[in-house]
Amino acid sequence: MFTRGQYRIDAIKSINPETLYFMGVDLDRNNRNDNQQVHRINLSSGEVMGHGDFVDMSNERPVVVTDCLFTKGPGDYKTKDRYYFLRVGEDRQLVASIDTSGRTEHIDTGLRAISNFAVIRDRVILLGLKMRALAKSTVIEIEN
Repeated sequence: MFTRGQYRIDAIKSINPETLYFMGVDLDRNNRNDNQQVHRINLSSGEVMGHGDFVDMSNERPVVVTDCLFTKGPGDYKTKDRYYFLRVGEDRQLVASIDTSGRTEHIDTGLRAISNFAVIRDRVILLGLKMRALAKSTVIEIEN
């Protein structure tokens, strides 16, 4: 409807009643295997536009350097005016967030692979692997 088959789309969230956000690749300009970027859809006008700066990291939930961690739960979260999702750095997963103004933040949790995370008030609660140890839970304070 809005994207007219132009995007390879993964996650989609609504932060407010006027706007949808999605992770996707613009196939008119990029290869389908390029890293997905955050896009914004204005529901009134139907306009689709990039949201925030280009980030050259994947968000497609791979497991990094492990075969013993199962993914459970959603790969993204929404709070008041922020959208949280996972990105892959060079050798680890990061929690990324973007707000309605397009400001992106990356939180390095110290975990190699993240199987599950939740954003609750001013905390990100994670379950994941650090190096070759057993899965551990981690709580990180954030500004929200």
